[in-house]
Amino acid sequence: MWGLILAAGQGKRMLPLTQVRAKPSLPFKGVPIVKRIVSDLTSHVEALGVNLHHLPWEVVRALEGFSLAFSLEERLLGTCGGIRKMVEVFSIREDILVQNGDSLFLSSYSDFLDTHHQGKAPITLALCPYREGYTRVSIRENRLVLGQGEHFYCGAMIISRKILEEFPPEGNLVLDFAVRHPVQGFRAEALEFTDPASYLAAHGNGLWSEEGAQVHPLALVEDSVIMRDAVVERGAAVINSIVVRGRVPAGEFIEGAIFIDGRIYPISGK
Repeated sequence: MWGLILAAGQGKRMLPLTQVRAKPSLPFKGVPIVKRIVSDLTSHVEALGVNLHHLPWEVVRALEGFSLAFSLEERLLGTCGGIRKMVEVFSIREDILVQNGDSLFLSSYSDFLDTHHQGKAPITLALCPYREGYTRVSIRENRLVLGQGEHFYCGAMIISRKILEEFPPEGNLVLDFAVRHPVQGFRAEALEFTDPASYLAAHGNGLWSEEGAQVHPLALVEDSVIMRDAVVERGAAVINSIVVRGRVPAGEFIEGAIFIDGRIYPISGK
């Protein structure tokens, strides 16, 4: 089985973080999201492919040390087109497990795979309990129904090799593909990062620094994320904030904000 990670999107809802980091490369508790995904998947699939478009070097950098196949899209092809290109370029002739590169699957991949293999539908979708801001979905007589139900699609899908040739050249994996085939559901839990506020909140309390970040012992840093290209100097204060890149000088006070190269952006909802 192949695992295909979708990491090409622009992550517009995560701006301004995604001005300088592709969303899948953002660290969660010090480790890039996409690196966590690859680490989790490697024991369940024989090969892994990743599609790229927005700031592709950031995703590649986050995945140094792994044996992966990359598919670069000069223009965004949509989730259907991205998968179709990888299936063709990598000559895939087996079932695939598709995982969004910007969310974390918290359930068991083993149970997910077992559900697919034991079922009769060519598609198995990971469905999470409904949360505000997502599209409600339900499954009736092995067909996906949009706009109704108590769940939402949370970014992981297993697709049988029998229907791989039916991927359209562009379009949405759920809206333009899954709705056209028999499906079954798997009740799952996933961690989604929809915007900077939810991204920061998911970390909880404490200081979360990525490898390479420099935080002076005499800086005041609380409940914040400090990324690899950031320096927080002695005497600076960072509270409930995200420091993406650049030097936070002595005497600077940042609270409820994002710091990038000397510019401060308020976090919506803070």
